[in-house]
Amino acid sequence: MNRPSHAGRTHQAANTKMTSKAQQISDYRRRLKDAMKSATENIVNLMNAIKINQNDETYKTPASVRPAQYNTVRYEVITRCMLIVKALEELQTLNNDVKSYMILRDFKSVNDAVLADENNWHNEMVRGKFENEEVRLVAYSIADSIDEEIAEHFYDDA
Repeated sequence: MNRPSHAGRTHQAANTKMTSKAQQISDYRRRLKDAMKSATENIVNLMNAIKINQNDETYKTPASVRPAQYNTVRYEVITRCMLIVKALEELQTLNNDVKSYMILRDFKSVNDAVLADENNWHNEMVRGKFENEEVRLVAYSIADSIDEEIAEHFYDDA
């Protein structure tokens, strides 16, 4: 695992890549743990907030106090629902991050092939440029020869 995959890469560079990979995975685990903890706590607290306990003293309170209790519970439910949505959005973002991380690292051979093709194309372009330059020089020398021959015939005839 620690051997270099490219000829120019050193052991230290490969080790740094492994360290950053371990850090990335550790970050994903931490994010997953935090998002799951937040979602779980908020779901439990949401259930506790909407649960009506008939033996509770607040259930037996006069009707004049109930609107305040209703609004308190309502706002708590809204807040808990928003926090659950936020935690689930974080899970979705984490899922997308992990997918892209896995996809980018899964196709190493494809990435290497694309880089090799780009290098080959660049080399072909450079070689084609030199060949074009050679053809242009040959064409100029032929054109000069033709001009000299025409000039000789023109001056010989005159």
